[in-house]
Amino acid sequence: MPRPIQTDLFAPPPAWLRTVLRRLPAQDFLSVADVALAFCASTTTVTEWIEEGRLEAVNLNAGTGKKTFWKIPRESAVALARHMAAGV
Repeated sequence: MPRPIQTDLFAPPPAWLRTVLRRLPAQDFLSVADVALAFCASTTTVTEWIEEGRLEAVNLNAGTGKKTFWKIPRESAVALARHMAAGV
């Protein structure tokens, strides 16, 4: 019988979640750059999270033919941080 995987080995340190939450601006809607800075990720990665559906966002330029301009609800970024901290 295979041994179970120890999930605590893969869990990020609890300080990570506090750091992300502290770095997020106290605004209702955030830019891709704000979220990237808080998560220590690139703007390309944050855009991929949006396109994959991991992060809820609104394209303010939808239907205009202009380049996408994402705004991310703060609650969505907080939910993603908690989800990632849980190791999922």
